[in-house]
Amino acid sequence: MEERYNGDFTLAQVRAGTRIYQYDPTNTANTGVKVVQEALHMYGFNLTADGKFGSTTKAVVTGFQVENGLTQTGTVNKETLLKLESWCGTLYETQPLHPATKQVQYGLATLHSGDSGDAVILVRDLLKQHGYTCAAIGSYDSVLETVVKKFQQDKGITVTGNVNQVTLAVLQDLTADTAWLNGSTVNLTPGKLARAGFFGILIKPEIVADINKGLNKYGITTGEKVLHFLAQMMAETQESTNIMEDGYRPGEGYVKGGEDYSPYCGAGVLQMTWYYNYRDFSDHVNKSANGYPKDPYIYPGQINGNGMYATQHVALKYPGISSAWFWDKAKIVNTLDWNQGAKEISYAVTKNL
Repeated sequence: MEERYNGDFTLAQVRAGTRIYQYDPTNTANTGVKVVQEALHMYGFNLTADGKFGSTTKAVVTGFQVENGLTQTGTVNKETLLKLESWCGTLYETQPLHPATKQVQYGLATLHSGDSGDAVILVRDLLKQHGYTCAAIGSYDSVLETVVKKFQQDKGITVTGNVNQVTLAVLQDLTADTAWLNGSTVNLTPGKLARAGFFGILIKPEIVADINKGLNKYGITTGEKVLHFLAQMMAETQESTNIMEDGYRPGEGYVKGGEDYSPYCGAGVLQMTWYYNYRDFSDHVNKSANGYPKDPYIYPGQINGNGMYATQHVALKYPGISSAWFWDKAKIVNTLDWNQGAKEISYAVTKNL
């Protein structure tokens, strides 16, 4: 393989093992690199999808390799691309006319007029289940576009006529609007969160499942507490975009200042921070009575011996659990008289978080 940077190398070439994407000091953009960056961001990492394979992208790729037990090269080679695609589906430089449902669900593709395939058939079926008249065909035509617009208008989401991640999440939510809290059991759905203004990584089904698990396990199970948790979650994740602190780079800690708490940067939907919280969370998880599989990679970060990958590990494996535990650890939050005024509640929450 000739020595050169990413140039015009394609995802197909990387998938075949004849090319790799690597750090490029010339800062030249590549469309395939951009697509990989978008997928890695939705996987959970913080990076800008600009197609330029700089030091942050190299760090993120290495972090992905660490978390998945791959050889740490910092390059997107065949092994790394195939592992990423095993999670999100096959990636393309140009969206095909038959995008996979999973990619729409993860915000990596959008269905629009002219598309076809299983995802379009699913959309039509879901619309019918919601009570809309819709023909059972596999193409996305102008009639379907009109029905989608009506659905979006009725559900209070942005009206485009296209089915993006938010619209699909709302379509897939067939539960009653009151079912997110049943007695003292929380059952948030991606669709309910999407209608509340969440998007991107925070409406990934696996993230929502972990949030529900955490809320129920740690007693955040009244309407007021759940809503306050969600409001805090929106703020901590930079308005639904990141589950790792903005500026964190895998293996390098926090690169925009704040080195006094690096490498134990903010992780999860409430972004648990500081070494002593990672230490205490690790102790909690690794007590068999608490019901978790033993996990030695939280603190002191035995993945590489010094904790430099602890932030990504907690964010990716325990995004909701760690945050609900963090909330519960600040006992004043769960013992508050919730009839207090908003000022007292907000002060008590932000003081501890």
